[in-house]
Amino acid sequence: EVKRLLFNSYCTPMYCSQIWSDYSVGMISRLRVAYHSALKLLLSVSRSTSNSRLFADLRIDTFDSRRRKQLYSFVTRLLRSDNTIITTLCHSDGFSLSTFWRHYINLVFK
Repeated sequence: EVKRLLFNSYCTPMYCSQIWSDYSVGMISRLRVAYHSALKLLLSVSRSTSNSRLFADLRIDTFDSRRRKQLYSFVTRLLRSDNTIITTLCHSDGFSLSTFWRHYINLVFK
């Protein structure tokens, strides 16, 4: 339980991951492997252990799940904002055609 808490405290915060949209597939893949490997190393389990099973058993989000949840939460807050500037931007054609919005659609609804 302590190791799970340590992992959640130090490895799951991915600051500003909601606005990551200009990156290579290789970079995200390396980050995903590092995230999953960190938990396995912390728990002293084999590298060949299934990520899905390990994360499910511990009730910890996988890297991809964590990114989707953070992005969905961020966009939900943007779209529900009462701030007139944010509301104007979110309802503009520029927003719906932006790299950020395409990234959101591809990541959350894939």
